[in-house]
Amino acid sequence: MTMFLCCWGSFVNSAFRWQHSLRYADPGVARSLAVQSGGRTSAFFPVDSGVRQGCVLAPTLFNACLGWVLGRIVGSSGCRASVGEERFTDLDFANDAVILAESMEALIGALERLSEESRCLGLRVSWIKTKIQAFNDFLGTAISRVSVCGENVSLVERYTYLGSDIHVSGDSSYEVSRQIGRTWGVMRSLERGVCRSRYLCKRTKVQVFRVLVLPVLLYGCETWMNMYTTKLREHSKLDAMHILPNV
Repeated sequence: MTMFLCCWGSFVNSAFRWQHSLRYADPGVARSLAVQSGGRTSAFFPVDSGVRQGCVLAPTLFNACLGWVLGRIVGSSGCRASVGEERFTDLDFANDAVILAESMEALIGALERLSEESRCLGLRVSWIKTKIQAFNDFLGTAISRVSVCGENVSLVERYTYLGSDIHVSGDSSYEVSRQIGRTWGVMRSLERGVCRSRYLCKRTKVQVFRVLVLPVLLYGCETWMNMYTTKLREHSKLDAMHILPNV
C-alpha cells in the first residue's frame, strides 16, 4: 500500500527550519554570503533567513527538513514494505514523498503524525495532491476515500509520480501506452520542420529522433515490468517507434 503526498510551505523567516538546515551543513556552509559583481566582492554578511522561491538551494533544504520529519515518524509508525530481503519505508524527492505501508492503519497514523510534526517547520500537507494506492486488491473491500485529520484522502487506481504512471495492478502497459502517446505528440511537432524538411539529411533527422524523441519514449523504462510479459500490442507499438528513423 502506498501513499503519495506533497508538502508545501512558503519560505518565510522560520528560525527553527533554518537552524535545522544548518545542522546538516558543513561548518561555515550557508552561514554567511557575499555578493560578487564586476570583479569585486562585498563583505560577508550572516544568513539568518530562508531562500526565495525558485532558488537552486530550495530542493536541498526541503529534502533536509522533510527527511527529518519522515525520519521521526515513519520508523515508529510501522510503515514499511518488504521487497525480497529489503525493506523500504519512504521515497522522497523535493516536496514530493511516498510512504509505504502494509496496513491502512499504519498509513493513516503516519500521515496524521506527519501533518503534526511538519507544522513546526512551517510545512503543510497538500491534501488535494495526497493520494493512496492499494496494490493488487490489498484491501479486499471497495473504499474510495479515507478521512485523515478531518480531510478526505482519495484512493486511486492510477497516479502519476515523477512523470511515471503507476497502476494498482502493477502492469506497465498503461505507462507504456502513455509514453507512446507522448512520443507521437513530439513526432507530430517535428513532422513539418524536421521529418519533411528537404534541407536536412537522413543522418541529421535520425540524430534529432535519438535526442528529442527516444528520451520521451523511454522515460522511466527502468521501472517497467519485464517486457516479455508486456502485451504484444505494446510490443508492436514500441517496434513501430524504433522503425521510424529508417522510413
